[in-house]
Amino acid sequence: MRTTLASWLLGVAGTFVVLALLLLQWQLVLLTLPPLVYLTLAGLRPIQRPVLDVSRQVSRDRASVGQEVLVTLRVANRGSRLDLVEISDTLPEGLDLKGGLAHVAISLGAGEEVSIEYKVAPNLRGRYVIGPVEARALAASGLEYEEVTLSLRSTIVVAPQLEDIRKARIFPRRTRFRIGQIPSRRADLGTEFWGLREYRPGDETRRINWKASARFDSLITNETEGEERGRRRHRRR
Repeated sequence: MRTTLASWLLGVAGTFVVLALLLLQWQLVLLTLPPLVYLTLAGLRPIQRPVLDVSRQVSRDRASVGQEVLVTLRVANRGSRLDLVEISDTLPEGLDLKGGLAHVAISLGAGEEVSIEYKVAPNLRGRYVIGPVEARALAASGLEYEEVTLSLRSTIVVAPQLEDIRKARIFPRRTRFRIGQIPSRRADLGTEFWGLREYRPGDETRRINWKASARFDSLITNETEGEERGRRRHRRR
């Protein structure tokens, strides 16, 4: 693939050709020779596609918010020598880089291996996936490049930050009874459903469960949970 520099040189050469035609000055065509010659010579040595073995190791796959995680990326060159290769590890949004570099530009000889370390810290809870790894090999001329994407992914599960309160000593100055309706945990007059029972003479008609009555072929009454009124206890002096 061609870089931006190669496209720019082709644009310059094309501009001089257009000016020569418009101005009828064929001397301007000679100005197209330097960029064209440079492009031709650069194309005589095509760049090789990088052949890499990549592995990633994380210090922990479970962390809490703000906790740092060390990531080690190992890259081995299994092809020909790479004069300049850019290696980039893709970080998801919400995973902040705290140390090191996730994007480096290095040279790798045939069979050479290199380790890249960096630290990340999540700022929100959730599930984060690091990867893939992208590698771009640049030609010495800077006009061409070849890139590969390695589908290597690592997952980090992040939980909310926890506080240890087992040693906390909390003693309220005084306790208070609740005021208002408090469930009594027994069947009585109230608003919350408690259960079903057979109809008894004197039960209110609005408490009859007509669906249950039709199912059991007898009158069934709804029972509700009784409520008690809370009181405030006054401290004796």
